[in-house]
Amino acid sequence: VYSEVYEVTSLTITEGVVNAEDFSWIIDNLSDLETLEISGNATVHSTSNSSVDTPDNSVPEYAFSGMESLKEVKITSAITIGESAFEYCEALQSVDFPEVIIIGDNAFNECYELISVSLPMATTIGQGAFEYCEVLESIDLPEVMDIGDYAFYDNSALTSINLPEAISIGEGAFYGCISLTS
Repeated sequence: VYSEVYEVTSLTITEGVVNAEDFSWIIDNLSDLETLEISGNATVHSTSNSSVDTPDNSVPEYAFSGMESLKEVKITSAITIGESAFEYCEALQSVDFPEVIIIGDNAFNECYELISVSLPMATTIGQGAFEYCEVLESIDLPEVMDIGDYAFYDNSALTSINLPEAISIGEGAFYGCISLTS
């Protein structure tokens, strides 16, 4: 039975706290995982400290970095996406984080296949957060106020981005976005 765990392609967690140790186990043992959903009453926590009563609702730094099979992620309780949490997830196509406010540096860096991004509550986009997301064509970030340096660097397919609340846009945030028209 344990050997069959490696063949899991979809994982949905609806109860409990998913902490850094759990994220590490997922990346180490579910190498074929394509779809991850953490929703319902499930929450996320960026440390392994199980004695903490209140989860910090953060996806840990480097949580899924380099997980080549991952295609879709939905985490409804996350408020923060840690630095490089999904960096080098080259097959990642769709992310849905309805409550996320802060996207860490390089969070989705080099997610070459990313085409669908839902971050309706995000206010801060970290440095290089979407760098080299080469097929991302449009993104709606209605609450974003701060965009880090090189946040969308070299997104050559990006044609439109909605940033009605943007106050601060970092150096080179849209450098190499040669298709950007609006």
